Amino acid sequence: MNSLDTVLSQELYKFNKLLSTLRLTLKKLKNAIKGLAVMSVELESMYVSLLNGTVPNLWSNVAYPSLKPLASWVEDLKNRVTFIRNWLEIGQPKIFVLPAFYFPQGFMTAALQLHARKYKIAINTLKFSFKILSKEDQTNCENWIRPSSSSSSSSTTANDEGNDTKEINKVVDISKYDD
Repeated sequence: MNSLDTVLSQELYKFNKLLSTLRLTLKKLKNAIKGLAVMSVELESMYVSLLNGTVPNLWSNVAYPSLKPLASWVEDLKNRVTFIRNWLEIGQPKIFVLPAFYFPQGFMTAALQLHARKYKIAINTLKFSFKILSKEDQTNCENWIRPSSSSSSSSTTANDEGNDTKEINKVVDISKYDD
């Protein structure tokens, strides 16, 4: 098990906790709206948040930090879950989208650890450097990694073993995992 596997397991734990909370609170709210359960103060607050298009406190308390309104937050959550699910089911990606992580600092540290171990270098001598790509260079990089994709999200490369490219064109339908 390498450092990135540890990051994946920690991210899975956090996303599973969030998804379980969403599932449970939505089920409770549905029952309260039908009159099958008591509408608690928390559920009423959640209901008002949903009506106002904001993320309910019951969710944001276990979620990653975000200031997005509800619709954007849900779309972002779906993208994050798809990224993590693809990593788990297909394998380690060639590009890691930093905003997909609950704790990106943990991922960055794991990437440093992998590099330090591979090249037998002290981790405290390593640092990250960044280059802002032009739109054309970013598109070329994304097309090289995913030839059939036209995504333009920000990302960073963390895996320096360039010979084991895996296509990540599989679309995962998260609704099939719902109750």
